[in-house]
Amino acid sequence: CVWVNGESVEENANLVIRLLIRRPECLGPALRGEGEGLLRAIMDANKMSERIADRRKLVDEAEGSAMPLQFEHPLPESEEDEDYIDTGAAILAFYCTLVDLLGRCAPDTSVIAQGKNESLRARAILRSLVPLEDLQGVLSLRFTLQNPAAGEERPKSDMP
Repeated sequence: CVWVNGESVEENANLVIRLLIRRPECLGPALRGEGEGLLRAIMDANKMSERIADRRKLVDEAEGSAMPLQFEHPLPESEEDEDYIDTGAAILAFYCTLVDLLGRCAPDTSVIAQGKNESLRARAILRSLVPLEDLQGVLSLRFTLQNPAAGEERPKSDMP
């Protein structure tokens, strides 16, 4: 949750929307008209994260063999490597947080039904920043979640 002056996002939705209007570049490739859109950005990040996980698995399996593996993404030097970041997972986390933020800023449907100008304007602005089709597409995607077997340790996250 984002807090501004001691109040949550929901209580500061107008301020958050104004900041998004002033600095739409914070949306990166997800910004309508500037990039390929939110759906493409999340799909690419998901593929990147899956490729990194597959490469980690290959490295773990190939540790005993003498065959060197070629990688496009650096892998951690050791389990304690704090400098390693799974770029795909970081991008996914950013855009998931962004979608959550947009949802918190969206006006309530009952207020929109009343036809209040401020809520209609906020909805139009949010739709102009990120298309509804992209949000629906993101919600229909399949994501790979790591579930350790009973007794196994959870994989360490590089996210704080």
